[in-house]
Amino acid sequence: MKASCFLFHPVRFFGIEIEKGSALKHSGWLLLIHPDFLWNTQLAKTIKQYEYFDYSVNEALFLSEKERKTTITGIMQNVEQEYHSNIDKFSQGVIIAQLELLLTYADRFYHRQFITRKNNQP
Repeated sequence: MKASCFLFHPVRFFGIEIEKGSALKHSGWLLLIHPDFLWNTQLAKTIKQYEYFDYSVNEALFLSEKERKTTITGIMQNVEQEYHSNIDKFSQGVIIAQLELLLTYADRFYHRQFITRKNNQP
């Protein structure tokens, strides 16, 4: 199974078009965070440092099956579990920590992709 990761700039609009009559065979996660959720957090200040938000909208980060299954899916399941738990004074911090971990892994994948591209050029 081919795994891809798309990361959109916080103020970028996107859409998904499905051809009429086509069978849907894709699955995955979509995580949307309202900017107010990040307000007054360290992540709100540091999120601008991630270069991949300026990555071309028609390109994706390609992940290994292991990265998809263990890393990304694990983080997304943690966010989902926390979101559906009873809210307490730690809820936002736990979700923010998971988001920071997700963004750090995405940064790793982003920089690796450019290293491998450079190595494949003649």
